Amino acid sequence: MARILKAAATIFLKKGYAKTALSEIATAASVTKSLIYHHFGSKKELWLAVKESLFKSYCDEQMAMIEARPEPNAALMRDSLEGYFRFLQSRPEIPRLLGWIALEGGYSPGKQEKDLFARALEALEVGRKTGEVREDLDPAMILALFDAVTEYWMLGRPRFAQLAGLEPSPELDQRYLETMVKVFVVGVRGR
Repeated sequence: MARILKAAATIFLKKGYAKTALSEIATAASVTKSLIYHHFGSKKELWLAVKESLFKSYCDEQMAMIEARPEPNAALMRDSLEGYFRFLQSRPEIPRLLGWIALEGGYSPGKQEKDLFARALEALEVGRKTGEVREDLDPAMILALFDAVTEYWMLGRPRFAQLAGLEPSPELDQRYLETMVKVFVVGVRGR
């Protein structure tokens, strides 16, 4: 099963979901298509399994971080943003996958992603009640912004760097991260 997931991830990341054929994955994994169907049921289920496997470590880390801090605060928001940023930075294939998902549409969240999203919403609601998160902000939109400011940077930094006359580099990533965290955390915090 691991061979299938690895081969599928490689091909999905290279070609996207729509242009990937199960026969290609079977060949790359040195298995039959029927074995893929046996383990995953369909191409869509294999796609979901690939996403789940790529995001597992991040989701586990974020869940542990939220569970360790029952009352969300600025430090949790900062640590969570930095955690996602570092995860995407260390795994350049993940932003590429997110780009394919955005381009092709037909997105379906996996269980761990749904669970993390629900838990983060709950934490933000608690933060609203304790005054740590602004009451006038919709928690779902806060999470949308969280994704946008981290994911887009990974996809758009070469464009930004060219516009600004800079070189994409770890230093540029660090400057962006520091600015993003300040803007996001200050903007979301309760007064």
